[in-house]
Amino acid sequence: MSTPTERSDAELLRASGDGDVTALRTLYDHHAPWLTVRLMRRCNDPEVVADVVQDTFLTLWKDAGKWRGDGELAAWLWG
Repeated sequence: MSTPTERSDAELLRASGDGDVTALRTLYDHHAPWLTVRLMRRCNDPEVVADVVQDTFLTLWKDAGKWRGDGELAAWLWG
């Protein structure tokens, strides 16, 4: 079995949708830093940005099944 860092975003997202908190954490660790940087370019309030990032990953966890798998997960997160 592969470790979480070896799994693709698609595999991690499916696992997150099935309640795998480790998979969600791996996605967060991979995507939250760049998302935070992009959001800070639009809003210079770190508290607001932290809330938006948290809300984004909460939504990702709850709506994991809505991702169709076409394209990059990063684009889906940003869109």
